[in-house]
Amino acid sequence: AWRYIVQKFEENNLTNAATVWCSCPAMSKNLKELMLFYPGDDFVDWWGIDLFGVQHFKNNQDQLTEEFVKEAEKHNKPVMIGECSAIRTGVLDGEKSWVGWFKPFFEWMYQHNIIKAFCYINWNWGIDWKQPEWLNCRIHENTIILNKFREELQNQFYIHNHAFSKLF
Repeated sequence: AWRYIVQKFEENNLTNAATVWCSCPAMSKNLKELMLFYPGDDFVDWWGIDLFGVQHFKNNQDQLTEEFVKEAEKHNKPVMIGECSAIRTGVLDGEKSWVGWFKPFFEWMYQHNIIKAFCYINWNWGIDWKQPEWLNCRIHENTIILNKFREELQNQFYIHNHAFSKLF
């Protein structure tokens, strides 16, 4: 199905779209299992990974996450963190939340130059997704987190869309 869609993109000269083959370490057992579903380098522009729990990136401790990133490098594909959110940490504890999830997240990205984009899900999981144990991850609902997040994104490491950068 993936290859069919990419072929249709090419047949219709659709050049303003990119394909992102994505995985979530929490839902997978091993890289070999994931690679069974890889459509091939000719059909994929980016590799994507979803990172929610801090255990999937803190101190490079998650073997599958690290293997996935290394494999993307072997395939010469940039990596997008397609979905992430400070689940089970939340934002309401301010500095403790920052140190518990956000700081390790950004440190992990700095250690992996292949990471070229990330998308943060800014939800209160109990309200927005009916998953209260994932906590409130709305950055703007804690001044400490909001200010530190803004400061982080001012780093030259990040490239912003002009309209987006006005927000920070």
